[in-house]
Amino acid sequence: MTYDTYSLKEWTFSEFYPMNTKVLQGELTAEEMARIVNHHALMELPAIDTLNSREAWQILTLLGIFAASVERHAQQAVRRQASAEEVIPGRGIAMLLINGKQPFLEYFQALADRLNHPHRDSFITYIEMNGPCAEVTNPGTGQPLYRLGDLFEDGAFLTFTGNVQEKEFITLLKKSVSLQGAANLLMEEALNHPEGLQARKAIQSLTTAATFMFGIRDLIADFIRRAPFSTDFFLDEFRQYAIPWYADRKIKASSAANDDSALLRDLILFTELIPPREGFSGFRSHVRATYHVLLPDAVARLERAMNRESLEVRVSQALQLDLETLLTLNESQIAELLQNHPWLAACLVLYRAQSEASKTHFSTIMKYLVWPKRKRDKTSDPREQVTVVPNVRGSTGMEPMGIMMWLDQARAHHPLAVLGHRSSVMQLCSTILEQYSSHPIEMPFEELVTFYQIASRTYSVPIQ
Repeated sequence: MTYDTYSLKEWTFSEFYPMNTKVLQGELTAEEMARIVNHHALMELPAIDTLNSREAWQILTLLGIFAASVERHAQQAVRRQASAEEVIPGRGIAMLLINGKQPFLEYFQALADRLNHPHRDSFITYIEMNGPCAEVTNPGTGQPLYRLGDLFEDGAFLTFTGNVQEKEFITLLKKSVSLQGAANLLMEEALNHPEGLQARKAIQSLTTAATFMFGIRDLIADFIRRAPFSTDFFLDEFRQYAIPWYADRKIKASSAANDDSALLRDLILFTELIPPREGFSGFRSHVRATYHVLLPDAVARLERAMNRESLEVRVSQALQLDLETLLTLNESQIAELLQNHPWLAACLVLYRAQSEASKTHFSTIMKYLVWPKRKRDKTSDPREQVTVVPNVRGSTGMEPMGIMMWLDQARAHHPLAVLGHRSSVMQLCSTILEQYSSHPIEMPFEELVTFYQIASRTYSVPIQ
């Protein structure tokens, strides 16, 4: 038996997106929306055990869009009431019924359990599996290196709003995640090389990983420069769908904070990016706090990374130096060190690239969240009174001027990043790496990651 998930997707595009707009404009209530969804989208859903894996993922993704939307509108309706009744998560979702009788969450959770997926919409379905395939090409060989798949081979993005701005944002994140996944793959290849970091192949891998990180930096910078994303849309429409689903437990919303590829990068590069401090239990604890919204394979990758030596430790051991000591060396000493250890040049370029990618990402937090929120607070903007996802922090609760800023500063202040930012050192690194790399260290991101569609119903996984 097969279920026509494409008809449900077509209904989402033709009917559901306009409904979301009507509710936001006050032309439709959350209750009316729930009744329409029940009748048109949820009335003939198949038994879970009759679905193949791809169909299960497709339905899970669509149901996540429906539930988050109805729940968002139900919560916001409460916020709009003059009585300021307490917002209790789950009231909107409770109005949804599968086949007219089964509670929505009962079906959704059983479907999610089959796929080892969290009990709500996620970064996995919303970004990693959404839209067309994203493929990263090795700039040295021209061969495909890493791929994020498509759930629907039509390549059309599933969104909450149907707005092109949301599509642009998903595009940015999916391409960034693809580049990060490729960079992680290469960094792990270098760390696992039997001849160590000094092996030619390891140097090439680290250099290309840096190229991908610079690509992420430029991809984000291009997004900001083109300004395809308005702050009002971000604050009042888009991020308001990251509402809590449950009153009795906290499952983190879909967010780049739950991108396991970014978490893995920081575990590969740093032993403990941010050590424990007052009010924060340390980066590793922070990573483990995301496990409940990740797939088992991702959790296993992160645990393996925490159980091996980080790149910074391997560098320190190979040089037989404390990394802080590097900052005390003069230029001639650095030059001698790089000539004797050309692999160090690749590491310095890589740590510089990761810090620049981090800085550019943090600039989006300032541009789209911190600065507009401060501006609104100065004018007592009434829109802030009806938001269900507070614009004062990230959608998963991370403080912009707290942990988000600490992460960016820690990446930038690492000795290898600081040394890599010295212009004379970077020039020498570039010269040394010309002997190992057949491509420029910094390349246009358009040449590194692309979207394409495939005529296949088989889910694409990273090329290992």
